Amino acid sequence: MNGNENIPHLFLATLSKTKDFDKSISQLLEKVGTYFDLSRITIRERNTLEYTLKTTYEWCLHEEESSLNQSFPMTKSEWDTMAQQFDDEFFFYSTNAVTEKPPFFHVAILEKDLVGTIFFEKRSAQYPWAKEELEALKCVGYITANALLKNRAYRQADRAIDKITHFDPVTNLLTYPAFCDQATNLVQALFKKQRMAILYADIINFKYLNDTYGATEGDRLLRAFAHYIKRSPKNICATRIFSDTFVMLALLDEKSTPESIQKRINGIENHFLKSQRLLYPRCNLEIACGVSEVDESKVNIVHFVDKANAARKDLKIRFGAGCSVFNKELEKQIEKENKLLNAIPNAFENQEFFFVLQPKVALETGKITGAEALVRWRRNDGSQLPPSDFIPLMEKTGDITRLDFFVYESVCKYLHERLRKGLRTIPISVNVSRRHLKNPLFVETVEALILQYDIPPELLEFELTETLFLDNPEEAIFLQQNLHNAKFTLSLDDFGSGYSSLNLLKKMTLDVIKIDKSFLEGESINCVDKVIIDSIIHMAKLLKITVLCEGAETLEQVQYLRKAHCAIVQGFYFSKPISIEAMNILLDTDKIFVIPNAPEKLLSC
Repeated sequence: MNGNENIPHLFLATLSKTKDFDKSISQLLEKVGTYFDLSRITIRERNTLEYTLKTTYEWCLHEEESSLNQSFPMTKSEWDTMAQQFDDEFFFYSTNAVTEKPPFFHVAILEKDLVGTIFFEKRSAQYPWAKEELEALKCVGYITANALLKNRAYRQADRAIDKITHFDPVTNLLTYPAFCDQATNLVQALFKKQRMAILYADIINFKYLNDTYGATEGDRLLRAFAHYIKRSPKNICATRIFSDTFVMLALLDEKSTPESIQKRINGIENHFLKSQRLLYPRCNLEIACGVSEVDESKVNIVHFVDKANAARKDLKIRFGAGCSVFNKELEKQIEKENKLLNAIPNAFENQEFFFVLQPKVALETGKITGAEALVRWRRNDGSQLPPSDFIPLMEKTGDITRLDFFVYESVCKYLHERLRKGLRTIPISVNVSRRHLKNPLFVETVEALILQYDIPPELLEFELTETLFLDNPEEAIFLQQNLHNAKFTLSLDDFGSGYSSLNLLKKMTLDVIKIDKSFLEGESINCVDKVIIDSIIHMAKLLKITVLCEGAETLEQVQYLRKAHCAIVQGFYFSKPISIEAMNILLDTDKIFVIPNAPEKLLSC
């Protein structure tokens, strides 16, 4: 070394030798300390918002006591006093050889404010700082400070990236990928000594809260739920997958049973909801939670997340809210659904789907005035699946749209054949799935079908359910208007089963309303149902809307409906859904159903 002026070059050379920043700083401090015969070089940095310095790097003689990793808290006044000691060049030092303390030299580490110091201390009080030493150490201090600030910026950037990639910005919970990694590690570490389960929960009516109180309040609720989750010592990691859907890995007591798990989680949910309902009285907030115990350590954690989600979905269908634990029965149901899912593409390919027709009978004349097309699935082995087995499943997967258009085209072919042969033809109604609401070309596609088969639009009736309007009111109204403008017949199915039936009549242009079959449950019609049915029929007549009542199974029901002036009835009393061939026979023979007159007592309560 040819003098103190080479010390900065030494530092830069030391830094360039390794990509390990910590190792480079440690090597430099040792070389500088040895060259200048120092007793200590200490770097202290401020890592928190508090007025505290922590020793992050240090070199000292063996006989000296190290302060590495120690923290030195200060008051704001003490911090300000220290900061004021630095001169315009950001350092201060002692040169008084009279004191018994060795001379020291401080360099400030500055961002916008003071964020740390570099401290050089001589070995002996007898030797003051030489001018050349101070100039060399200034350069070393400035370069070191700059390197530390760059490293500090890299660390902050890494933390910011880590926060973006690993934490949800709304709730500060883990992102789903980060959760899966952490949960997997925890399961592998704890599985042999601790029972665990995945909890999959969502907040019911969250969308309504968002729409009613605003997105800011919605985010506040999500943060409150996340905070509540994190406070529980049983939840060892958690994530918000999307919207109001949360997943947790939770510890279970050794003696936990499905019943005790449900009871504990319901209690936790009710405790949280009690305070939130006071804040949002217009929303009926509930929580649905599915649980799946982690019974294998080497299985992908997503497997248990899917099971917990399946339990949650099943719970919402059956009960709406609460807690449900995944069990063997549900596992069998999922296996059955998966088999059906795999069979659906082949079913289309092999033409296993077909439709049947249920007659609609005019009560005044007893004649068939229309029919409803209902889809059926006959497997290649001859077995036939009930619609309840595959319709809900196809609605979930989106295959229902393909199935609906299969029925639409099949009905058009059937009507075309009868028209071509000059045979009596009746309007046939078909169902509209909610999935069609997202298809802007739905009406145009249907219009293309009737043009292709040369069918008058009045012969194709579209049945829209109340739930269609409850879930997506604006899109459903738009679809209804477009169908009406295209001259199709429109009916509102399940009328009276929901909460907004009357409100829908104000917004829709309808040809038919179908009174829900729930009003005809039981062998005889009770007084309340009679009053409601009479009122619906009277109102519909004033609005010039035809009334059809479905689900009529007994003579008494049919006689009452005729006396109440209901126009059309559809039900097992007249006919179950029948094949096309059977319907052709009824139409070709001009079948008339004879209905005996009803006794007067039917009209009274």
